[in-house]
Amino acid sequence: VANTPNVGLRNGILPYATVQGSGGYDFATLVGATGGQAVVALPAGAYVASLAAAGPTSNVKLSANETLATSKTVNALLLGPNGVVTGASATTTLTLDANNVILNAGSSLEVPYLTIGGSYSSLITAASTATRANPAFVKSIITGTTRLSKAGQGMLVLTGANEFSGEFGIQEGIVNIRHSGALGSPASQTYVFNGAALE
Repeated sequence: VANTPNVGLRNGILPYATVQGSGGYDFATLVGATGGQAVVALPAGAYVASLAAAGPTSNVKLSANETLATSKTVNALLLGPNGVVTGASATTTLTLDANNVILNAGSSLEVPYLTIGGSYSSLITAASTATRANPAFVKSIITGTTRLSKAGQGMLVLTGANEFSGEFGIQEGIVNIRHSGALGSPASQTYVFNGAALE
């Protein structure tokens, strides 16, 4: 479990938290347990299966490609293997209220703008199946002011001229940058934790 002191659910999930099981990564939630609460994977029934059907409090799990017709806010996004999210116009923006996205091998966020914000730290998790031969991509321009962290053992490729101004922490795996502005504002700091890599 990856977690921070921000304890409490945000539209059904723990912000800045994921769990990994036999089916891969999932968003984390709390359930009652003997002596307190337990952190478990968000149940399948708690997801919305398309961005078109999602609202601002929806946790979305996509298994197919989707094009956003207009800008949209959702709580969090889990993009399945080889799934691609694009936008219908050059200004289409996907805003994540809980600032949490999970990417699998070959998946790609290509909506023009990805906005992270609010008071929560932001987390992009790249599944371990996202290898050098088949990485996860964020081709969107990432905007926002909160701290951004990369988790998961997989490879994440950033190709946009990102505008986020919070610090960027690479906790696990590899971040491969393919644009001089991929690490966000020049005024922000980037940290590479032991065992992680930036290239």
